[in-house]
Amino acid sequence: MDNSPNSNDQYVLQRATLAWLALHEAPTGVAVNVPIRKARTKVDIAAMWCPQPSTDVSKRRNAMRLPAMRSAVFLCHTRREDCWPECSQRQDIAKERTAIQAMIESQQAAIRTKEPHLREGNVLFAEFASWNYQRSSDQHYHHLCERVAALDRMLYQGTRIERLAEAQAANQFYLVVPQRCVMPQELRDGWGLLWLDNKGRLDLIKAAPNHPIGPGADYLFIHYLLSGGTQLVNELFDLYSSKKKPYALTLMKKRATSRRRSPKPSSEATIDNYKDSLP
Repeated sequence: MDNSPNSNDQYVLQRATLAWLALHEAPTGVAVNVPIRKARTKVDIAAMWCPQPSTDVSKRRNAMRLPAMRSAVFLCHTRREDCWPECSQRQDIAKERTAIQAMIESQQAAIRTKEPHLREGNVLFAEFASWNYQRSSDQHYHHLCERVAALDRMLYQGTRIERLAEAQAANQFYLVVPQRCVMPQELRDGWGLLWLDNKGRLDLIKAAPNHPIGPGADYLFIHYLLSGGTQLVNELFDLYSSKKKPYALTLMKKRATSRRRSPKPSSEATIDNYKDSLP
């Protein structure tokens, strides 16, 4: 167990995230402290939704139709500074990004009025419609987007947030922080935000969009999930895989010796209990 000052807060964030998942949409598989080797990092929680496949026997051939899988990763940060550890001017950059993001949202509202042809799909309600702002003729809007992209590179370059997004490691990405620790305008594009309130429950502040990944990436994510779950089971039972014997599980000496052993009952107490049990 980590003995750092924030280890308890980290545990609270992870536990609240697991409870939020179980309450809203229980995943098929979930694991904590999962290594994502493609992104060269480790995520605090990884979850996958994989509906049970149904077998349809065709007249020409037998085939199993695999349903679409969905994956999500969660980064739990107890402090604001942990989100941008490598950035020396993170406060100024985050403040500027918040202001520009508000300007972008204002420009998008103006684009929806001036260029209604950018609306995609035949959605009945306007609030659920999607818009292709990239095709807009508003040059000021494109300049704002370029500035936000530059600020994101300065903020997130080298961080876990950028490595996970660049590697396309999952369909959804979430940042879990204490309430008002990070504002939704400061998030990197494509990320969702969850706040932990004073009662230990999570509130969904911004839903994460669904990023498409290839079928090979789905099975690679399953490998990561199983690897993290196996590591947790081995730690729970004080086991580890020996390098000299790859298929042997050996008791961890340090944890085995540090365990508290219940005191053996004395011989007198054992005899007294035996006497009391006699008729």
